Amino acid sequence: MFTHLFRVAIAGDRLTVCKNISRRSHRVNNFSVAVTKGNRQEMQENRLKPMKGRADVYGMYFDVPFSRFELECIDQLRRLVKTYPLLLIRQDNNFLARFLNWSEWNVDKAFEKLLTFYKFRKDNYKYCPFAPLSDYENFIKSNCLVMLDQRDRNGRRVYICRIARYLMARSIYEVSHLDDMWFECVLDEPETQKNGVSVIMDVKGMSLSLLKWLTPKHSSVMTRKADVAPLAIYYHVVNSSGLMKVIMPVIFQFMSPETRDRVFFHYDNWPSLHKYIAPEILPSEYGGSLELDYENLRKLLYDREDFLLEYMTHGFADPEPENWDHQLLDVTR
Repeated sequence: MFTHLFRVAIAGDRLTVCKNISRRSHRVNNFSVAVTKGNRQEMQENRLKPMKGRADVYGMYFDVPFSRFELECIDQLRRLVKTYPLLLIRQDNNFLARFLNWSEWNVDKAFEKLLTFYKFRKDNYKYCPFAPLSDYENFIKSNCLVMLDQRDRNGRRVYICRIARYLMARSIYEVSHLDDMWFECVLDEPETQKNGVSVIMDVKGMSLSLLKWLTPKHSSVMTRKADVAPLAIYYHVVNSSGLMKVIMPVIFQFMSPETRDRVFFHYDNWPSLHKYIAPEILPSEYGGSLELDYENLRKLLYDREDFLLEYMTHGFADPEPENWDHQLLDVTR
């Protein structure tokens, strides 16, 4: 990709600038990304060119008809991002539109959101992905988390989260990592940026074993993670369990007022859920009529793995020389 002098290595999802004196290659599961000091600006400006009209992002095609006002807002936000030379992120139109759509095209608010998002990722790198999909394959195939390929009645993507299957992951961090990757795959969609995502939180079959992961600390970080995302997330709680009465008050205390207002409890009242999400796009377990093809749905992840791997390198670089030879894999799963 780029060579010589400097490498950007993944440590958790934290970026560490490594001085490549010995021409050594730092890797995480045989994956590394190199960026030269001289080409850092090229990476941000030339390689990631502003999109006009039909956008192509790693095989994802979008017709993005930005208005003149929106393009001016995007240019203003891009200039603000460039004032942070150690913030290595995409600067194309469609990416910056994520934060501007969230802020209703208020540039200052969008920039504040962008900085908050990446500072959160730097401070909580253990909760962010840092490895190829092969490292998560078993959990992916558990179908605990899956993004549907159709939208609800409000134009939102639909994401199913079966909480009882969290225990099929190696840790709560793996759950958070896969969440990140599913959402990143749809965040470039203009409809998703504008309308958000509906999450079906299935609490059926939750066992006491989950308490070791759904601690106040983890709950605080996970809810904060949703709050800092440049996306409106709507939660639809379905089914029930005795443990839910213990966990929900803990989770609710960490939610922002805006997030709490987007939580809806349906339990097993499917007509209530169907007011928001049509039964034609839901499996029978949620009162729907669709038989989900999970293998086909997982293609959303696998077809965009290169896109996801590059996403993992984005964020604040560490400028401290003493950290340039930082050893990787310091995250205990």
